[in-house]
Amino acid sequence: MSKDLGRPLISSNDFFLQEITEKDYKNLLAMHLKPEISKFYFSLDNERAIELYFKKIIQLNNHYDNLGYWSIRNFDAIFMGWVAIMPVIHSEGIFHIGYAIDTEYQKKGIAKKAVETLYKYVKEAKILEEVYAITHIRNYPSQKVLRKVGFEIIDIRHYYDSSLNLFWKK
Repeated sequence: MSKDLGRPLISSNDFFLQEITEKDYKNLLAMHLKPEISKFYFSLDNERAIELYFKKIIQLNNHYDNLGYWSIRNFDAIFMGWVAIMPVIHSEGIFHIGYAIDTEYQKKGIAKKAVETLYKYVKEAKILEEVYAITHIRNYPSQKVLRKVGFEIIDIRHYYDSSLNLFWKK
């Protein structure tokens, strides 16, 4: 799939999802430098690693129609985190949902609503037949979110930096 029209703006009652662009770098950097965030994101604990990750986000967004990374913004356009549908590394044609919510917006239901909103968009637009999720085995808050949304654990395996992860499917 090649990118023609870009990711659409997706709204919910509480926020909107907007394609991540170069102007989101500072927000993403500030969020991922927080230890509470970086501990679950495969070595995104320094500015250089986050810069390289951000370049991959932009490349992914430029490669796929209707898939990739969206910023989560409240209606004052304040960055609250991101949500994405991205390829599973080393797996052709398999995609998973991922997300990160900035610390000041955690425990407010934003992750759950963002996952539900993006999942609904992908399914209703018939973009993907199956959507998976991956969480670090010790990322209990994320596991709670996925359970609330209706995902179930289907496998445990090494992923990214060889840490143990749970694979989920809805």
